[in-house]
Amino acid sequence: GAVVTKLVADEISNITSGGSATIQLKAGSTNLSDAVAIASFSGLTSPALASSASAIKLSSSSELSIAIAVAALTAGTLRFYVEYYLPNDGH
Repeated sequence: GAVVTKLVADEISNITSGGSATIQLKAGSTNLSDAVAIASFSGLTSPALASSASAIKLSSSSELSIAIAVAALTAGTLRFYVEYYLPNDGH
């Protein structure tokens, strides 16, 4: 599987919520980031990998998803970039 080494978030338009919303990036059931308060996003930011890991190995191909908690998002656009490496031997 892929080895994720870095995350970059690009707040394209201001993220707002009805409270203190958090956003967490996931690959399947694997957490790529910890829950991050929306106030932490401004322009380009680099959220830490989950549990301050230096890299996260995924066991198989997984769809990226975003978990929103605490409060609903009400506006804004956020784009994530995920830097990763794939083995060249097919494993």
